[in-house]
Amino acid sequence: MIKRLAIIGYGAIAKDILHTLSPLLEEQVVEVLILKRSALSDIDADALPSFAKA
Repeated sequence: MIKRLAIIGYGAIAKDILHTLSPLLEEQVVEVLILKRSALSDIDADALPSFAKA
């Protein structure tokens, strides 16, 4: 069961991923975090929730 989903990418990529996964996610309560990859720095990456870290 997916409870949290982090998408690190750009708006169009995030949209495509959410549309692709929507059949799997529609019956679950899911927390989705969408981050722009260009906005991340080393300091910002350390501040991300654990499920969003690579």
